[in-house]
Amino acid sequence: MTAALLSDAERVSLARKSLAFYTTWAHRTDMPEVDEGFAVPQPHHLRILERMEDVTPCVLRLPGWKEMGSLQERHTSVVAPPGSSKTTLLQSWYEWLIGLASVYWGDNWADMMHLGHVSHSADQAWRMSFAVRETVASNDVFRLCFPKVKASDK
Repeated sequence: MTAALLSDAERVSLARKSLAFYTTWAHRTDMPEVDEGFAVPQPHHLRILERMEDVTPCVLRLPGWKEMGSLQERHTSVVAPPGSSKTTLLQSWYEWLIGLASVYWGDNWADMMHLGHVSHSADQAWRMSFAVRETVASNDVFRLCFPKVKASDK
């Protein structure tokens, strides 16, 4: 067995700084023969993830958010065909936002964090919500990165 190049602490630090790293480490695909099953973002995914990272300070009201909020470039639309991972990337971003809120917002972070997902149908929106909840409840990488986050009993 090959020794890990990075310690878990180094991976956690990277996952908190990079949505692409978090996504790759926390998620697997249904194709184990590709990238050993890791959800490695492809070049077109990286452009989407970069925009998600860019607007994260606005969403979480982190230092510098007001300056970012006044920029016209903060607006983004993603138009891509079915099967191009739009929903998967959005799910990963939601997880990352919730996790980062637990890191940056202090003890009452969960009382302040509310995300809404608008979708074509209620069924699609519920699937997204349950997918995020499942990651929070049972994904070992997510729990290592964001130990304060617990799935709600509601």
